[in-house]
Amino acid sequence: MIGMSKRLFDDRISRYANQNIVKRKMYMRFRLETISPEMLDGYIQRGEGVIIDLRAPEEYRISHIRGAINVPYEEAERLESYPRSQKLILYCDRGGASLSAAKELAGKGFRTYSLNGGMQGYKGRYLVKKRM
Repeated sequence: MIGMSKRLFDDRISRYANQNIVKRKMYMRFRLETISPEMLDGYIQRGEGVIIDLRAPEEYRISHIRGAINVPYEEAERLESYPRSQKLILYCDRGGASLSAAKELAGKGFRTYSLNGGMQGYKGRYLVKKRM
């Protein structure tokens, strides 16, 4: 503080604190990750997170990832009832809708993950297909 007035010092500290708060809010606002199908298999194996299929119920009946809950994209606001500390692993047909929903939920403080490539890209061992 030598050579600097107390007011100038306080202003600099205040500005620095405000910048860090903004950075922290930005980090918290976007707690979103994309994950590979292999990573998803690891989460399933360890029993981590809630897996959510955002596709239409008809598509879910034909095939889905074992343990997934079907919540159509149009009803994604229902996911806000989950605790914010819970990992939400989202997938859709090709990945676009799940990424969009994951960003929206991350902006509200949720810990979200979106499956790269969606069901089109998933060939893992937890794939459930309806027998025809």
